[in-house]
Amino acid sequence: MRAESPIGIFDSGLGGLTVLREVARLLPNEDIVYFGDTARVPYGSRPDATIAKYAAQDAAFLMTKNIKVMVVACGTVSSVVGKSLQNSIKIPFFDVVSAGAAEAVKFAGQGEIAVLGTLATIRSHSHRNLITAVRPDAEIIEQACPLFVPLVENGHIGPDDPITNEAAKFYLEKIAKRRPAAAILACTHYPLLRQTIQNHLPGVTLIDPAVEVAKRIAAYLEAEKLKNPDGGAREFFVSDRPEAFELFARATLGDMPLGCTLVDIDQY
Repeated sequence: MRAESPIGIFDSGLGGLTVLREVARLLPNEDIVYFGDTARVPYGSRPDATIAKYAAQDAAFLMTKNIKVMVVACGTVSSVVGKSLQNSIKIPFFDVVSAGAAEAVKFAGQGEIAVLGTLATIRSHSHRNLITAVRPDAEIIEQACPLFVPLVENGHIGPDDPITNEAAKFYLEKIAKRRPAAAILACTHYPLLRQTIQNHLPGVTLIDPAVEVAKRIAAYLEAEKLKNPDGGAREFFVSDRPEAFELFARATLGDMPLGCTLVDIDQY
């Protein structure tokens, strides 16, 4: 493994860009390869066997890029098949679920912790299990928000968007009345709706797993002396609609150099 090798990140679509954004902010000299499975998004409503198949193909593609660490920037994949996927690869592995849950533990004594995620993530109870393993007394509220991903993928991310606000009200109204101490944005698409979610959960601390997993990656590379001293290249790959991805990515990532390549993911 070489310091010059890139960091590999994959997601079901656009949400993983929130992870890439945080990794690039903390580690600007790192080369990063990103794959978004835009042809098969969303993953959160799929059967577990399908999620496992898709995740294995995504990981296999990234492994062809000689990456030094793999980042699963998909809460659904992390929740449903994270452990089995980690066991199948031979390089360091980081996932958003364990990172978000670890941060949420800090709030366990201050009130309830809400977990906002896809149907598959909530069904897995992955965050609940990780949090209560450390704090058995933690009180967890789990809420599936399945419309959030397609809303993000179709550009409905503005805090004044009436469609997104209607969905947020439907999902979050009851949670807001319970006044939890914190809420985990347990899908990497959700930080793109952060202001909308915050407006419907006033006073609640929102935990962004993208921020937390970026901290873990930075700490690991520092400890293992694997930081790249002179890099910063970004490569983007998708399985469908590269032009649409580029438009959204430019709005999300700002001035970051961007070029997107179409991949036939079924080959992997």
